[in-house]
Amino acid sequence: MSPRSRVHFWRKALGYVLFFALSPFLALGPRIRSEQKKAVIFDLGGVLIDTDTMGMMWHTGPFKFVQYMINNKSPEGIEQKLFDFLRLIETQNNHQTILDKRGNKLPQIMCDWLTGKQSSSVIYQCVVQKLNENKHLFTNAAERRLVKALARTIFTPKIFARTRKLIKENIKLVTECKKHGYQVFVLSNWDAESFALLQKKYTSFFKQFDDVVISGDAGYLKPDKKLYKHLMKEHNLHAHDCILLDDQQENIKAAQSLGITGIHVTPDKACTTRIQQILFSE
Repeated sequence: MSPRSRVHFWRKALGYVLFFALSPFLALGPRIRSEQKKAVIFDLGGVLIDTDTMGMMWHTGPFKFVQYMINNKSPEGIEQKLFDFLRLIETQNNHQTILDKRGNKLPQIMCDWLTGKQSSSVIYQCVVQKLNENKHLFTNAAERRLVKALARTIFTPKIFARTRKLIKENIKLVTECKKHGYQVFVLSNWDAESFALLQKKYTSFFKQFDDVVISGDAGYLKPDKKLYKHLMKEHNLHAHDCILLDDQQENIKAAQSLGITGIHVTPDKACTTRIQQILFSE
């Protein structure tokens, strides 16, 4: 073998050695990035969607609110009055209860509504019937009329969807998450009827998500761990790779018990800034 041939041989051999020696490390680069990629799971109510207060008042009936305020001074507490009244409606599905934003148990009939076991129209018919049977439970006629109007607004899917609006500060987080390589999901306690209309109302927004899971389709309510597991199983997600943004502490605790990182969302701007720092800091 000539000197030139020997140099060529050793150069080629060295190339093979370096290739096989370094190939595991070369392959490791994409795998590390893939393992570091996380999924951000968004709740809807109180996180991405809020009540349009003026719209809610308009559809419920401004005059009814005025009448109620003349007789009862303040509209505060009317929602709780409705919830107390809804507890009178009997249901066969006493399988799960959740807490409202004040920390009180949500009426069982609303849990059935949120899991698709009772339709909006059936619940509203029950409300009207109970109102006629229990007029004595109300302070005056104005209170009874407002409770009925509020029930109509909540349990009429078209009106309920119309009176929901996006939280501008937080919806930007979804776009930012996509830019930073996160998968994004919705996991929310929401009835299927009004959500279908909400999805049409904000089509481009919801198209950003890799998937949307709501209790009305899945049949489970947060903080039931089955709902979290349902999402993770459907998308082959590991709990330690997921981050949940939710406004309810009990939902956060349930997620954390599974190994999911939970961030409690509050309405203040400082919270949004803190979430951005957690999600997007290098």
